[in-house]
Amino acid sequence: MKLKERYYNIHGIIFLLKTNIKKALHYFDFRFDYFRERENIKKRDIFLSIVSKNQTEIEQVCFEGQINIKKTGETPFYSYNDQNIFLEVIKEKKNRAFIKTDFRQKSCQAVISNTLQQPLARMVIFKTLFHLYQLIQYYSLYPLHAACVSQKGNLNKAVLLTGCGGSGKSTLTAIMVQQGEKLLADDSVFLQPGKEIIARQYPRYLSLDAQILKKSFPELIPAVIKRYDGIFGKKQIKLDKIFPDCYASKMKPVKLVFLREKKSNQAAINILKQEEALIKLLQYNYRYQQGNRKKQYFQLVSQLTRQSTAYQLVVSKKVEKTYHMLKQLLEE
Repeated sequence: MKLKERYYNIHGIIFLLKTNIKKALHYFDFRFDYFRERENIKKRDIFLSIVSKNQTEIEQVCFEGQINIKKTGETPFYSYNDQNIFLEVIKEKKNRAFIKTDFRQKSCQAVISNTLQQPLARMVIFKTLFHLYQLIQYYSLYPLHAACVSQKGNLNKAVLLTGCGGSGKSTLTAIMVQQGEKLLADDSVFLQPGKEIIARQYPRYLSLDAQILKKSFPELIPAVIKRYDGIFGKKQIKLDKIFPDCYASKMKPVKLVFLREKKSNQAAINILKQEEALIKLLQYNYRYQQGNRKKQYFQLVSQLTRQSTAYQLVVSKKVEKTYHMLKQLLEE
């Protein structure tokens, strides 16, 4: 496969991907398809190159950006804001990839094992995604693992739904969109700091379990994207194909709902203290708290918990009961 280019405009941050690996192209298109620019752009803020001699082994991964980029020393790594962020060379031995990073001159080595379910190339590509998220933080956009929807159509009173994978964020988001609410995303958003924290959209395909889709949302089946069928073991749905105006560009979060799975037919909700909410948010988003932006991320999440009222919602096995409980909360 020849080297291909992709330009993505992430809220004004121009991200250029160059790769000859089909899996890498497929994966980043899935993650950033809504941000994709169809024409080449002269400007670029972040550049990522993933090169391979074949489609299973990674030969080279390299980041660079426009903020104080320079090659340093004999080792081919790049410096970003005077911090060494990513070594270009990846060594492979016995089905393992060694990715070396260096933040504030403190060396850190990530060892990524090869498994039958997740081949080596896929794991390396997945790892580079979190380095990309760290670079985006230099432009005052901070990723958060949460869905974000409006309350009664009010974009200044949005609710963040967060929790572990599979806790029901996407299912509840789909129901709320059916009821006429706007959304930013069903899985992750970007937070923008300021006097008041603003959530910016990170639209991706809605990810639903095939059985839930067939049973509860049959009207969404025509919007399933076959190209991405089976990613994360779920159906990927282009929600705006059914609801053309469902996406908003930004919202102000005022409620923070933590979803907790429980194998019960009952749903329950209780209010959380600010300290509890902060600890939970940091736990769910530990992957984004790396390098020399860790302090800024902590301050941002702390401000978010002060700006929002936090709740814990125990998710019932019956989706209707969970949504009814959430609806009561949003009407307060």
